[in-house]
Amino acid sequence: MVETVILSPRYSFKGYNLLTAIYRNKDSIKGILALLAGATVIIGVDWKKLLLALTASVLTLIVKLLVDAFDYFFAEIKQE
Repeated sequence: MVETVILSPRYSFKGYNLLTAIYRNKDSIKGILALLAGATVIIGVDWKKLLLALTASVLTLIVKLLVDAFDYFFAEIKQE
């Protein structure tokens, strides 16, 4: 009989690691950076628009990490 071990109960950040969360989201981060690079090529050197695109990219990454952190907080993490 296999016993399930709970690594993090619901409503807890026990075991949460920001670096692990970033590693698990590396594909999303690469996609957002690719969009930023594409926007840079399209926009050119208009610094105001470039900084706006950079700000939007950073905010998108922060929101993605916050959503994942809330998901971790509300979920019960079990050892597989």
